[in-house]
Amino acid sequence: VFRTPGFNPQEQEGGRGLSGVRSNVLINGERPPPKGRSIRQQLRDMPIDAVVRIELIDAGARLDIDMQGYPQVVNVVTVANKPAYYEVVTQLQQTGTGAIDQENDDSTEVQANGSFSWKGHEFTMRGNYRDRGFQSPADIVSIDPANPVQRLSTVNKSTQDNNGLQIGADFVLPEKSALSVTARYSTFEYGRTPLIASVTDPSLSTVSQSGGNENTDQDWSAEYRRPFGGVGSNLMIAVVDTRRDELSRSTLVNQGITRSSIRSGESGESAARLLVTQAFSEQLTLRTEATTAFNYFDGGFRLFENGVELPVTGSSNRVEEDRYTVKGSVDWNLTSRWTMQGSVGIESYNIQSTDVSSGTRTDPTGNFAVSFRPQPRTTFSFESARDIGQLSFNQFLASSNLSSEILTAGASELEPQRRWTHTAKYDRRFSDRGVMRFELSRQVIDNPVRSVALTDSLVVAQNARPETLDRLQASVELPFERFGREDLVLEVSGMLASSDAFDPITNESRSVSGYTRRQWRTQLRRDPGEAELSWGASIGGSTTALSYSVRETDLSAVANEWNAYVLWEPINGLRLRMEVQGPYWTETYSNYFGSVRSPGLDPTFVSNTLIEIDRSATFTIEWRRQQHFEIRGSFGTQPRIRTVETLAPFGDPIASQLLINFAEAPRATVRFRVYK
Repeated sequence: VFRTPGFNPQEQEGGRGLSGVRSNVLINGERPPPKGRSIRQQLRDMPIDAVVRIELIDAGARLDIDMQGYPQVVNVVTVANKPAYYEVVTQLQQTGTGAIDQENDDSTEVQANGSFSWKGHEFTMRGNYRDRGFQSPADIVSIDPANPVQRLSTVNKSTQDNNGLQIGADFVLPEKSALSVTARYSTFEYGRTPLIASVTDPSLSTVSQSGGNENTDQDWSAEYRRPFGGVGSNLMIAVVDTRRDELSRSTLVNQGITRSSIRSGESGESAARLLVTQAFSEQLTLRTEATTAFNYFDGGFRLFENGVELPVTGSSNRVEEDRYTVKGSVDWNLTSRWTMQGSVGIESYNIQSTDVSSGTRTDPTGNFAVSFRPQPRTTFSFESARDIGQLSFNQFLASSNLSSEILTAGASELEPQRRWTHTAKYDRRFSDRGVMRFELSRQVIDNPVRSVALTDSLVVAQNARPETLDRLQASVELPFERFGREDLVLEVSGMLASSDAFDPITNESRSVSGYTRRQWRTQLRRDPGEAELSWGASIGGSTTALSYSVRETDLSAVANEWNAYVLWEPINGLRLRMEVQGPYWTETYSNYFGSVRSPGLDPTFVSNTLIEIDRSATFTIEWRRQQHFEIRGSFGTQPRIRTVETLAPFGDPIASQLLINFAEAPRATVRFRVYK
């Protein structure tokens, strides 16, 4: 699926309830439930002998396929009764030897998947466990813009545990109806504690950092589908309920001052969706949709200095949202060449926090898409869409950067982002694997959520002035068939972008903060086909726009990065692979201001951070035994990393310098897989 020429798998869960679920990857013509098992996960859990074929479908080609505005979709067709499939994977990984001047990481991971069919019903189960411990050398702490002093953290020892269980069932019911149910439970724990002091130079300040996070997630979803009338007409009802509990602690000790914080939160969503699809003919399909959702976030934040609790604005809050959506859409296949799709909807919502209410608000949503095929394998398409972004409720709760006096207080009023997206595409396919694509898009965000300084020490998240982002993307996948080398493929892709925004701190015109301006990649590869040898090499790079924050600006540059691999299968079931990652560097130029940025204000300090990463190589051997057992081992080098940071008062040619070396370290992984 993911190597289909010119195809980019997409899946949008539409975080606002269940109204925005779209995917251009289908299994037997159906998309995954709105919450729960994603398409990627379903494909990973599927045995290869259950797959009959993979179809690339153009808009208007099939009446029984809901394109949802995509000009092309991929449909994975499976056998009627999938064979039982069980899999257990154990992976052990270790990096480094524990020396103080290099990174050290070891982890154990176990995954168990199973699926079976009974009288046409399909049942799946997935469980995972991961235990990880890692240690890093002393690192540079981000310079506090209010007090720019170069500092090192102590060496920290960290642990991380992940556990999860997911159960799913697809029931085949009378009258060709179906019911899908998914339930999931997972936990995440992370802890970080200082190991030993790392700096003996009295001229350098050492910072001790510790902290931890605990998250528990549980959710379930169900989707019922029932056909009626002719081909392509059906009724769908979906419900979902999710819950998350989270707790985080952090402590920073610097120059005899101990600052610590505790942040807790509980959030959840309950939503329902009704979708009626009516296919009146091969040319016309109508859809009517109604959704409702209830979201909430209940949290608290506490800040301490030397054991004394400090008052913080917005230290506790509860935010709730009730949302209702009604939408109608139409798919119209005018001719074999022309296809149109459009939708119009109304979203009504009411957001309430502890001390403020947005009142009931109504926003229009919708999209219009048209595609034209002058030739069977050439498609022009255009789409224009208006949607409402997901509101992040935790922005209503205060937080703190412990190394700074700057606080982020929970916003007292916050609207969700509204945006227009316009996209024009050209898709030309030739031979079996050749494809050429161009895409031009513009996105206008009416009211983006950004950080705004109310005072010198109080920063809140609130809606800022509109932002515009323009992007041009192009890609070519060219097989050398004319030269008798169908297995040799050249891929070239690139992206150019520009953006326009107003700085919410200074109200000056500038580009969107941190937006990628340029990106390119070239790859030449030899696909294995029926041969025993394949290889590939690629090179690429990117450039980002200037990043802005309340008291800081950053500009980053990245060197071109290359890698190459060779894969050889001398006998059936035995694979040898070597991969080489070339050296590259990143450089960041930063300006630090002693107060909130304003027009004409010079920075107080300037810094330059250069990170150089050496070449690394990895060797992998994989062995399969009678299609039931697989073992894969890899050994390589963790590259040497050198960081040089300079800091100087603005306009002063004399700067201090800090050098950190991450020593080159060995890296090894062993993976066992048993399956049926």
